[in-house]
Amino acid sequence: MIKKMGLTVTLLIGLLITSIFTITPVLAGGGKTVYGMLYVDDNIASPGIIIRLEKIDGELIDETQVCEEDNGSNYLLVFSSDYEGETGYFNISIDGTWYTPEDNTSIYIGSWTGKRVDLHVDTSSEESGGNGGTGGTGGSEGGTGGGTGGGTSENKPPIAIADANKTYVAVGESILFDGSHSVDDNGIVNYTWDFKDGYIGYGVTVIHSFTQDGKYDVVLTVRDAEGLTDTDTVEIQVTISGNYPPENLNVLGPTAGDKDVFYSYNISASDPDGDSIRYIIDWGDGSSDTSSLMPSGLTFTISHNWSPAGLFTVTVYAEDEHGARSNSVTFTMSISVQPVGDIGYLIDEDSDGSYDTFHNAATGQETPVAKDDAGKYLIDSNGYTG
Repeated sequence: MIKKMGLTVTLLIGLLITSIFTITPVLAGGGKTVYGMLYVDDNIASPGIIIRLEKIDGELIDETQVCEEDNGSNYLLVFSSDYEGETGYFNISIDGTWYTPEDNTSIYIGSWTGKRVDLHVDTSSEESGGNGGTGGTGGSEGGTGGGTGGGTSENKPPIAIADANKTYVAVGESILFDGSHSVDDNGIVNYTWDFKDGYIGYGVTVIHSFTQDGKYDVVLTVRDAEGLTDTDTVEIQVTISGNYPPENLNVLGPTAGDKDVFYSYNISASDPDGDSIRYIIDWGDGSSDTSSLMPSGLTFTISHNWSPAGLFTVTVYAEDEHGARSNSVTFTMSISVQPVGDIGYLIDEDSDGSYDTFHNAATGQETPVAKDDAGKYLIDSNGYTG
């Protein structure tokens, strides 16, 4: 466990929110989301705890606050696809003290649209000072342990990130395993691959094939110059025939709308083997749909409505007739709400085009709101209405 000591800065600003409500195609913005549950000392985290995702040099990717659990998640980070190819590091602020999670300390930002990452923080650890250079040269916010922000510089453990150019292969088919996205503050000196078939490989990248079908959880272990290590696992499915999962999953449809209104989505994918495909959709409201098998590349159209107002995480997969599943497409559907940064969202209770209440993400409370004389809503940075 590493704690970071930083400054707590409260800045009160007025946010003027107009009542314009726009429906946007799912993939139009090219953005990415990271969401999941934060647990503190094995308990669900209280609203208001700050979660930051940063690059290793301290550049902020996004920051949010924990909210009440909603559809299996209590935090949501949203950022530009410009960060694709970067590694983001999680930092958690609890009562002014910064922590790194016990498990998922970082995430490689790949070609996915959304990814679930559950985080666990243990506040009982006595190690402090921490993350050293995180926060760059310190700056006006104290640098969260770097530069003039206080804390002592110490070696951080490496972060192992295991990738493979194929995860579904035939017996004897070569796979390129890649550990080059792994990171360390002082450099990684050893990469060891355990293929779980009796063979071990060494190096940043290695090529390997399997002689028997089955599932292999290949483990990459990286070690830095001071002997600190980390591991990551990539699952490889090996079949006699070499069945491949569907690819090029595409979901087109709205990401905002009104409650009790049906919205249509066009979903398509292709299968490299020409197998038939079915689509599985989790609507984020406790309901899901699975299509029948249909030809590869054929567009599947489905409609859904949400009854309560709120934010819903929708997840879509494509699966071939042999059970091989594609990567997911995940997006957030805003129903009769207007998000207000990370502090909460406005709710249109009666779908009349005007917002009636504001949901405070930090407290979980909902309070009445009304337009001012200029036709706008006034909400401060702490989520309180004016």
